[in-house]
Amino acid sequence: MLIAAIICNCLAAVLFIVAAMKYGMGPVPLNYHKLILEKERTALTPYQSMILRGLYRALAGALLAIGLLIIALSLGPVREGELWAEVAVLLSGGAFVSGSYLTPRRVEEETGVQTPWRLALLMVGLLGIGFVLAQLN
Repeated sequence: MLIAAIICNCLAAVLFIVAAMKYGMGPVPLNYHKLILEKERTALTPYQSMILRGLYRALAGALLAIGLLIIALSLGPVREGELWAEVAVLLSGGAFVSGSYLTPRRVEEETGVQTPWRLALLMVGLLGIGFVLAQLN
């Protein structure tokens, strides 16, 4: 079961890293943000774009850090059965994902524009399954 737990954790970590690449290298604004702005018939000013770009890049750094942390802990102390590391993986990913689930889901409900809350749910689901599987070891 421990191998399956590590695989779940690492799959979640890959999703964090893919999201980091999207926010770190993608266009500003991202497509779903652009669609929300278009619904309001609003265009970003150059300074607003600069601010948003900075926020995207900071978010990308956080996503990358969490993804790398999950991989490092999973391939090290989690593999050795360390409970503290299993809890750290679940909490680090779960804490980030909680905000990445609740707010985008509310935005989608209000605007009708599809947001990435489903990805956040998948990430935390994988981490939760990984935690449970690690406990069954």
